[in-house]
Amino acid sequence: MLNFEFFASSKSSDRLIVINNPFINYIDIKFEQILSGKITFLLTDVTGRLIAMQEINTNNQSIIRFNVGKKVVKSGTYILTGETGGNKYSAKVMKQ
Repeated sequence: MLNFEFFASSKSSDRLIVINNPFINYIDIKFEQILSGKITFLLTDVTGRLIAMQEINTNNQSIIRFNVGKKVVKSGTYILTGETGGNKYSAKVMKQ
């Protein structure tokens, strides 16, 4: 299992780590600093087509689970983007 780290566009101290990469039906994400408030996650394919979207209230959790849902997602490479408080995070993730 590979862990990928990616950074916010404005604060490098807000590092986060994708825990389960490759993923199966969900993506677990851990922020270096616990966030409060809402974060919107988008999963797109490499052409930019939206695969899944979820807005999550972080509730000061250290690990956030982004559920891809019951859609059939083919194995391959995808882009995970998270946006919160004016910061934008993105990373490549693999579907197993």
